[in-house]
Amino acid sequence: MVSLDYLRKKHQELRGEAPTNTDFLEKYLQLNVGPNDVRILPGADEQERFFAETKIHRIPQGNSVKNVHCLKTHNKPCPLCDAYFAIWKMHNALNLPKGQRSKFSEMAMKIKPQPRFYMNALSRSTGEIKILSVGKKLMDKIIADLLELDESGIFMLDPESGHDFKIEKSMNGEYPDYSKSSVKLKPSALGSAKAIASFRSELHDIQGLVKEEDLSEVKAMADEYMAIVTGASIRVESHDEEDDNPYLKSLNSGEDD
Repeated sequence: MVSLDYLRKKHQELRGEAPTNTDFLEKYLQLNVGPNDVRILPGADEQERFFAETKIHRIPQGNSVKNVHCLKTHNKPCPLCDAYFAIWKMHNALNLPKGQRSKFSEMAMKIKPQPRFYMNALSRSTGEIKILSVGKKLMDKIIADLLELDESGIFMLDPESGHDFKIEKSMNGEYPDYSKSSVKLKPSALGSAKAIASFRSELHDIQGLVKEEDLSEVKAMADEYMAIVTGASIRVESHDEEDDNPYLKSLNSGEDD
């Protein structure tokens, strides 16, 4: 009998959807609505930053969205950034009143690169070290509280005498709101002496999450998106279905981030 897992993957493939990489997603901390108490962890050594930073382009692809790391993160030209600015120029050329939206402004904002930060964090509810992925506003709050404590001679990330951070998640329509998040005032140890001694061996490679995308694939996505915006068409060489066309493959591939 054919396995249901195989049929689900085939169903996603036929619909052009990216299969869910469950093992990869399990490494990430899933934030629930309400309070989420975490202990943000320092790097493996004093020279290593406790966070990794990137920017993400979110590219609509059928019923799904593909997350693409901006190549400018690696100090390289980014075709998706070029597309973003080119589409804004189309909007500006309409000479609309300030603040009025257009098809072009909407399409540009969909692929605007958004800052993303990764950290190692201990979930107080499960006792597991997971990857905490946050946006600009929550990261700003974390750093602000860290600096405020530092003025009093307290290092928020210290395994023995640091502080937990409460991520308060609520929903504002379809979007999450973390504005009520804050450091917990009472200091606490990361865990037992044994846990403190061994936590570094459990850290995830957060710097390795900042993927350097393939330039040709990013350009193909940018060209495809520009074609959708302008109504133009991209000519693709026809191949047999069995051929491994890297351009078509890049359009149908997905990445869980």
